[in-house]
Amino acid sequence: MVRGRKPTNPKLLEAGGSYKSNPNRQPAEEIAVREGVPTASPLVQTSEVAVAIWDNVVDLLVEMDVVNQTDVYLIEQFVLNYMNMLHLQKTLMNEGFTIDDGRESIKKHPSTSTLTAAQTLHVKLLSEMGLTPSARARMATPKGNKADDPIAKLLDGLKG
Repeated sequence: MVRGRKPTNPKLLEAGGSYKSNPNRQPAEEIAVREGVPTASPLVQTSEVAVAIWDNVVDLLVEMDVVNQTDVYLIEQFVLNYMNMLHLQKTLMNEGFTIDDGRESIKKHPSTSTLTAAQTLHVKLLSEMGLTPSARARMATPKGNKADDPIAKLLDGLKG
């Protein structure tokens, strides 16, 4: 499956001057989202470890100023997947990564494939929430005024 590049944040494009020649290209108003910090669902609240993971992730997202109520399902999926990974890892540590099938041969434990799939999903969810370096770079918007930036002035002077 071929996938294209992830779209660049429109605010970042605007700061770079993408809409100067044709301002009508700017995207319409941003989608309204419900503001506020999401609270853990009853499913997450069944485990103290899950609640601790939830609180940790929500705190990180609040610190980054990128969380709102609409993220509750994504964070819930992240927490449940993380709990699944912990359980699978514990199972493999206790039972080993290989099993004897009773016919004088050794095979990999069935949980290894499940753990690999859970880890793949975990990385995707981290990226979706902006918790990887590349995701943070895509979400970043320049802060401050370009007119106050001495490097920007120098570069504009070099352009002519």
